[in-house]
Amino acid sequence: MTPSDEQWTKPKADIESDPARYLGRTNILVEGIDGSGKDEFVRMLSTTLKARFAYNPAHSLAIVGQPAFRYDSTGQVRALIERGEKCCSLEQAIELLTRNRQLHEAELSQYGGVVICLRGILTELATLARLFDDAALRTLGQSRMIDLAVIIDADPQDAYVRICRRTRPPDWRETPEHLAFFRRYYLEHTKPEFIRERIVFRNDGTLADLDAFASYVADRLEAAWNRV
Repeated sequence: MTPSDEQWTKPKADIESDPARYLGRTNILVEGIDGSGKDEFVRMLSTTLKARFAYNPAHSLAIVGQPAFRYDSTGQVRALIERGEKCCSLEQAIELLTRNRQLHEAELSQYGGVVICLRGILTELATLARLFDDAALRTLGQSRMIDLAVIIDADPQDAYVRICRRTRPPDWRETPEHLAFFRRYYLEHTKPEFIRERIVFRNDGTLADLDAFASYVADRLEAAWNRV
């Protein structure tokens, strides 16, 4: 266990004694095509935040993904998002995804501190666009404002090379054609009503640059919390 991890796991004094030592309440969405490095970025950002701030149960750090498959009793949401199956009509898909998000959002609204959603509503909207040719920019039950959306951008061919190095076969979104479509979607949809701020980072595969970007995002979050 690193010193920063050890510091994070030890409860500290009450937040009223030094509120600047704890994470501010912030909702972050991280999107990007498969193989773009978004998982690595989230790991780096989480490590950076835990090293800078003290742990407090009311101001925690949670990493989640959407849709939340534990609310998918029929399995149709997983079939849509994970396997790209048109297992229902567009109207039914919208209803399923909206209900799933509403249940998950009710849970997430109870969290304090930082909630990082690693893949979420933009991927769901892109999936609807890909499977049903649906161009509408829907909220799908998104009730919390997303304070910061981070798009980890990568060349689809470079991403595909990284994907092919994995031990499992590529899933439906991980073919070059689908990678190119989802990348265009993430880059073109710049101002949904539920996103307050958006940053795009072009990841050329250099871990040092990705780590520096994670520190830059942490700097921006810390500055914003200090202004409150």
